[in-house]
Amino acid sequence: MRKPVLFLAAAVLALSASFTVAAQSATATAPAQTPRAIELPDILAWKRIAGAVVSNDGQFFAHKITPNEGDGEVVLRRLKDGKEWRFPIGESAGFGGGDMAFSDDGKWFAFTVYPTFREGKKLKKERKPLQNKVTLINLANEQKSEFEKARRFAFAGETGGWLALHKYAPEAGPGGPPAGAPPAPGGSAPDRATGADLILQELASGNQLNLGNVAEFAFNKKGDWLAFTIDANEKSGNGVQARNMITGALLPLDSDKALYRGLNWTEKGDALAVVKGAEDKSYEDKLYSVVGISFASGAPQKTVYDHKTDAAFPAGMTVSANRNPAWTDDLSALTFGLQEAKKKKEEKKADAKDAKPDAAAMLKKPEDEPEKPDLVLWHWQDSRLQAQQQVEESRDKSFTYLALYRVAEKKFIRLADDTLRSVNPAPKQIFAIGNDTREYELLGNLNGQRYSDVYVVDMKTG
Repeated sequence: MRKPVLFLAAAVLALSASFTVAAQSATATAPAQTPRAIELPDILAWKRIAGAVVSNDGQFFAHKITPNEGDGEVVLRRLKDGKEWRFPIGESAGFGGGDMAFSDDGKWFAFTVYPTFREGKKLKKERKPLQNKVTLINLANEQKSEFEKARRFAFAGETGGWLALHKYAPEAGPGGPPAGAPPAPGGSAPDRATGADLILQELASGNQLNLGNVAEFAFNKKGDWLAFTIDANEKSGNGVQARNMITGALLPLDSDKALYRGLNWTEKGDALAVVKGAEDKSYEDKLYSVVGISFASGAPQKTVYDHKTDAAFPAGMTVSANRNPAWTDDLSALTFGLQEAKKKKEEKKADAKDAKPDAAAMLKKPEDEPEKPDLVLWHWQDSRLQAQQQVEESRDKSFTYLALYRVAEKKFIRLADDTLRSVNPAPKQIFAIGNDTREYELLGNLNGQRYSDVYVVDMKTG
């Protein structure tokens, strides 16, 4: 019985020796190659795996493969047999968001497709907006459907059966303002309607329903309700509405000549909150109030908190659109952000003719006028280095202080102020956790050791 084993071992040794001799011979005859240095095109071509998602039934897995520059692809894999599908998705660099998703029942898969690298360069050169599309895959029969000019999509939660596709607003820029995103810090952007068509596609039949002038939308967790805000030209019909995805009933929840922002469902999906901004001639930005809608008792129940009628509200402040409002888990209170309300500067009273400058004088520069230096200054007592201040400038401008409104008591409570700026609700929202780094920020930015004073804040009393 040992002969075959010995014969096999001898054969392996002989084969190995022949490969070694052949390799040595090839090495001796092949010219030596000098390793090439890595260059920028090599780095831009490197690929990475991103955005991995798994279907709820564990049958499918998907992820993106994207280079640092150039077109990527979506890889969809069926786990039971390893079969793969690959779909080109253009250049996704610079586009954020969760742009791949399975339906809750695991029967459908959708993802965003971006313009290709070449298309993007051409459109930018022609100053045309970059617009995405959405691809839908029926996982049962592998049938593919494409929807042009769709900036965002969402499946209808646990109930399922529907796909919502948000189109682009007229003359929208690259990517448009994403549905659900807060306005730009300061809220000083031109007051142009951002509403666009929202297409509801019934997955089983392919039938579609169009809801117009939708600015933001969101399904609740169960998927039996779709909430959306309306932002139309001249604020005609603006408001927040809800559609029952089981019965098809459409309910107006609040309407006004105002802007509605920050649509936000609770984790259970039994209530939603939004901020409503109205014009005030005395202030640069709109003054916002908080609107909360509860579905806990069946029929929608509305709560509105308008700080202009509350003497306990801090002077010079307003509700912020830079922080989405939210219900506490027990629906006893609404949390939201505060920020400074900036008043308009007084207009200078001057005759237009007298104030008109001389164009020639403006173009002519005095010979003795010194050149103004372009400096970036940092004071040694600044708690943050100048470079860090520049990076965090946008965040600083949109900073908000946490506050809440207790519905039953009709009581406003401020949870954060300049003595304790960073405050966030803990789970169950009975307490909030505050962090104060002022005493340690400068030294921490210099030596990297981060310390903070931690506070527990009672959310019922402040």
